[in-house]
Amino acid sequence: MAMYGHTADADALTERIVDVAMAKDRITMCARHGDWGYNIWNDEQRPLGFIRRTPWDAWVESQPRWETVLDIDALDLNRRDGDDIRWVLVDFALIYPTYDRALVRLSPSGSDACIVREFDVESRTFVKNGFELPEPGHHRVAWIDRDTVYVG
Repeated sequence: MAMYGHTADADALTERIVDVAMAKDRITMCARHGDWGYNIWNDEQRPLGFIRRTPWDAWVESQPRWETVLDIDALDLNRRDGDDIRWVLVDFALIYPTYDRALVRLSPSGSDACIVREFDVESRTFVKNGFELPEPGHHRVAWIDRDTVYVG
């Protein structure tokens, strides 16, 4: 049994996992944050995934009206020429009770290290001069209040 590298069994399993993860009929789940239901999704056009939301009432009525909040594939970090790093979403932690800011944890090429950046949900942009841990590390972060975070 090979632990590393490609084998026919490993390649078949990888293909099966990707097929299931990208299936159009997969079950959609979301988490409620105020008046919104948030969801992390991916598809053929955005395989790295994106954060989207729908009004909670529309979700409950089975008529979601999704809007993209953050598209990981479209990040400037993922579009630099000559850069082999693809940034992968690790976490999107919204601040309570306003839910208008998020701490976004991104991993370089899917490693277990990450960077952290503060994100403005309404403007759909990273906060200029906002909270940031720019060097990849094994960070754990959580909001204390709008101006303070826990870092571990």
